[in-house]
Amino acid sequence: MLKIYFPMFKQTYLILYVSALLLLFTGCNSCQNKHKLGHPTPDGLFWTYFPDNGLLTISGNSTMQDYELLGDSATTAPWDAIRNDVREIIVENGVKSIGRYAFFQCNNLVVATIA
Repeated sequence: MLKIYFPMFKQTYLILYVSALLLLFTGCNSCQNKHKLGHPTPDGLFWTYFPDNGLLTISGNSTMQDYELLGDSATTAPWDAIRNDVREIIVENGVKSIGRYAFFQCNNLVVATIA
């Protein structure tokens, strides 16, 4: 039997290294950040994108503003840059309205659920 002994600092380093590798290769959906979205003030409504499965969730208890088809970044949906990566949208219970053109050109969208 082969026994290998590591000094304490090396064991800690090894554990941290293996943990980082596991997180890197398995992903972490719970690590996603919520982004404020409510209208007329941003508090109360949030959007979260999970890149591992293309899921966009809208949650909270407020209304969403209307967006424009084309225009400056202040009038397009905040997820406009990732719209072609979105495959599923879940609008959770409590969302009072969905803004006009909110999901325009989400060309790879397969499922939309409105609670």
